[in-house]
Amino acid sequence: MAAPELIAIVDDDKDVLIAMQGLVETFGYRTAAFASASEFRASDAINEARCLIVDVRMPQVSGIELFHALITTGDPIPAIFIAANPNPKVERQLLEEGAIAYFAKPVQTEALRASLHMTLHPVPGSNSHDHNQRNCSIRKPHQHC
Repeated sequence: MAAPELIAIVDDDKDVLIAMQGLVETFGYRTAAFASASEFRASDAINEARCLIVDVRMPQVSGIELFHALITTGDPIPAIFIAANPNPKVERQLLEEGAIAYFAKPVQTEALRASLHMTLHPVPGSNSHDHNQRNCSIRKPHQHC
């Protein structure tokens, strides 16, 4: 039996990091939590993580900078962004660049579960490039995940 997929979580807010880790583990996934982008990049999890949940704004290296760095290396990890202060312009940009989802904190449990499930268990025959199906926003409840 295969081990559950590893989800990497990067957030500089310790309380959010702990809460997000606990929530994702209730979905049946393994987690690796990091307080900074640098910690994540220096870890072995960077090679094993199947999805990244990352805070948009962090000191030193932001979640956006981390996402771009991973794309540049040619080994991008599907990313779900979380933001304390959501910005529609940033959300649009990230989704256009291939982010899976962009959520306002606190993240709604079912929206996060659906985004992770669609990312890790795509429906055979579905178009993985259809942003309306892959990208969901808490602030846009009319979109279906």
